[in-house]
This record gives sequence, structure tokens and C-alpha cells, in this order.
Amino acid sequence: MGLRSHREIRVALYAFFLGLIIAFIISRLVLISPKHKRTRKLESNGCKPERTNIDYRDGANQLANECPECPEPICPLCPESPLHIPYTMEQFIVKHIVDLKEGPLVITRTRMKSVESFFLSLHPSERDMQISHQLTTRGDWNDQLIGTVCHAMHSAPKDSYFVDVGAYVGALAFGVAQCGFNVAAFEPYSHTFRLLQESMALNHFDSDRVKLYNMALGNATGKACLAASSSDRSMARIYRSRDECRNDQVTIDKLDRVMKGATIWYLYMDTGGFEPAILTGARSFLTGPEPPKYIHFKASHSGFTKEVMGTKMDLAGTLKWLDQIGYSLRDGSNEPIRSIDEFVMELGHQAEDVIAIYHKNQQHLEV
Repeated sequence: MGLRSHREIRVALYAFFLGLIIAFIISRLVLISPKHKRTRKLESNGCKPERTNIDYRDGANQLANECPECPEPICPLCPESPLHIPYTMEQFIVKHIVDLKEGPLVITRTRMKSVESFFLSLHPSERDMQISHQLTTRGDWNDQLIGTVCHAMHSAPKDSYFVDVGAYVGALAFGVAQCGFNVAAFEPYSHTFRLLQESMALNHFDSDRVKLYNMALGNATGKACLAASSSDRSMARIYRSRDECRNDQVTIDKLDRVMKGATIWYLYMDTGGFEPAILTGARSFLTGPEPPKYIHFKASHSGFTKEVMGTKMDLAGTLKWLDQIGYSLRDGSNEPIRSIDEFVMELGHQAEDVIAIYHKNQQHLEV
């Protein structure tokens, strides 16, 4: 009888301890659920929100009002991950779709050797099979040029600017900005300019250091029309029209007026033939006491410049003028341009790089 009593006592103790273990395991499973983890984390910070089932769409604002010192809420419907979409991303996407008339949102992160990666908002590849497509698939564009410009900017005075005229989606402009230098980017096409604004917001660039201008530059002031190809967003032309513009209406101004008082160290232009007009409109900069050290542009044959941008100077005349005011001229292979007339005559359908480097010991001559 006594033996049975001892056995019964042992069984009862085993059952009691087993019940305690099971209860402990169940309580731990409940306490480590996402909902309880978030509540405990908030309480550990001295915050006791009145409710924890916050709708993620208005959760950030609601929690901020209830507890200003609490951390940002974790999306209750999202998987556990170190990356959480911010509340403002929804507004960012909606605004993109509305402003760009339901255009798709394409964002890439660059992968370049010359500079740390940064974000770019781009055209879809089917509307830009060259630049946006390569940036989307490979993550780079003009990587070597970005490195060259950043190297040149290291010798610039502190407040000097790199100026990118015809910035397009901003691969070059934001690449130089990522190097830490002041940048002024000009892009006349409103659709592409919107992408520039998005890229600037995504990278949190300071507006005091990076300036964006939605305009065209030339040797005239006023308005003109811009027509962009629907199949290739990188192809656009500016023209005068007596009637109302069918597409974009753009502002035209002179670099002398827009950036008056600034110091330009490196002027880069890729505008499909408008370079002579832009340089004529920058006469005060180019013949002033502190002209740009470098002028880099794509030389090409184009008839748009004379008709639209307020200059009668052609490409050959522009190169001769640069030579007269103190610039040595080199081609894309970094070879000296010894005969301007021969260089212009040998230009084919493809644009050729021209790099003009200013030397103070050369005499300034007006033409």
C-alpha cells in the first residue's frame, strides 16, 4: 500500500512539472509574436500606445500623434525584414503616375567603378533602348567620363560648379554630385526633368549643392516648342512655332543670366547641335576673369542652332573663337585638333567629343 502511494506521488509530480514546461513554452510562443514584440518594444521606451492594430496606410501619422518618442511602426502585414517601405513611398509612386500620365516607375541603383552607387529614376527600356536600358541592365553609363570629371573637379575652387547642359536622366550630373561637388543640371523636356527631380529626392542631395533647371540654354531668351520621340525619349528637338506648341513649351535663356555670379569649372554639353548657341550665350563667362577651365561637348552638324537659339555662328566658327580666347582644343582621343576646318569637314553622322582646356597665358581676343 505504501509502495503504491509513493509511485502515485511520483507520477503526480511528473505530470505537474510537465504541465509547467508546456505552459512555459506556450507563453513564450505568444510573447514573441510580432504584435507582442512591437508592443513590448514600445513599452520599453516608455510608450504605451492606446491601440496596436494600426492601419499601415495611416499608421505613421497616428503613432506619432499618440507617442512622439516611439519608433516608427513596423508594417504588420509585411514579412520580417530589415528593409521596410517608408510611408511616403506610396505618395511618391502615386505622384509619379499622376505627373507622368501613368508612366511606369523604373528605379535602378548604379554599379560603377568611378563612384559609389546612387539611385536613378529612368525611362522604361522600351522608350530608351540606349541609356536607360544600359543603366537598368548593367548599372553604368559614361563611367569613365564620370571619373574624368570628378578628377578634374578636385582641382577646382571650393564653390565652383560642374554644369551639365542636356542632363537627360542625370547619370553624369548625379555621378559628379556623388563625388561631392556642386552641380547645375539643365534639362528642357518636362517628362525627363521630372525623373531628375525624383532621382534627386531618392539620393537626398542638398538643393544648395545640386541645382536643377527645367529650361534650354542658348543665345536667346523666351519660349520655344519641344518635340520628343515617343519611341526614344533621348531624341528631342526644339523649334519655333507661330501656333501653340503641340507638345512641350520650354523656356530658353542664356547661361550668362541664369548662373550670373557663379564660378563654372567644368562645362559639359550634349545638346545635339545647340552647343554654338549655348557658348555664345555664355560669352561673359568665357571672356571673364575666371572662365571655365574645361569645356566639353559633342560636336555635330545640325541646322537647329541658327534657326532657334539666336546665333549665326556655326561649329567651325565656334571652335575658332574658343581657340582665340585662350582654349586649346582636343578631340575624343585626347589628340590636339591642329586644323579646325579639317576636323569639322571630317565629322560624320556621329557626334565627336571636343575638349577645350583654358590656359591663362593665352591672349583673349573678341570675334
